Amino acid sequence: MITVSVIIPSYNHAKYIEETLFSCLDQDYKGFIEIIIVDDNSTDNTKDILSLLDFSSYVSRSVSVIYKEKNQGLNDSIDIGLSVAKGKYIQILASDDVLCLDKISKQVVFLEKYNCDCVYSRGFLYSDGICEEYYLNSFNKMYLLGRGLEFVSTKDWGGPLTQSGLFKRELLLELKDI
Repeated sequence: MITVSVIIPSYNHAKYIEETLFSCLDQDYKGFIEIIIVDDNSTDNTKDILSLLDFSSYVSRSVSVIYKEKNQGLNDSIDIGLSVAKGKYIQILASDDVLCLDKISKQVVFLEKYNCDCVYSRGFLYSDGICEEYYLNSFNKMYLLGRGLEFVSTKDWGGPLTQSGLFKRELLLELKDI
């Protein structure tokens, strides 16, 4: 049974997509991870790079790539990924981001232990050789008001809440229709 689906919307991130993808494949999580890349009609060599990669040594992972014929934006790519995802949990990951090795395993343990719909974590921002750790403190007021999911339900998929989160699939499907 597929436990986690990672949806990677991609557009013109040829220079990042391999590192992003392998950060998902190399997770220390022992369950099955389904990785769905939705390429939004990239005009760079993303397709060429993806066609050269070999995933055969990853027994508990699957990788599928959906190539869109027309650029329709981030939200459309995520919606397409959600429509085919089979995992109990969903990770949405930008095609220029990477996951820490233990992100999925730690978040799945938390979700299972506390029967939560979603969980978020801090993150790291790498820019020009500098690494900055960021916390979601700026969202504390929103969390206290119980509005964290309202942010996600606005389909502002590019925010740090989405990248650092792991969500129950049913929750995202429900929010998608709001």
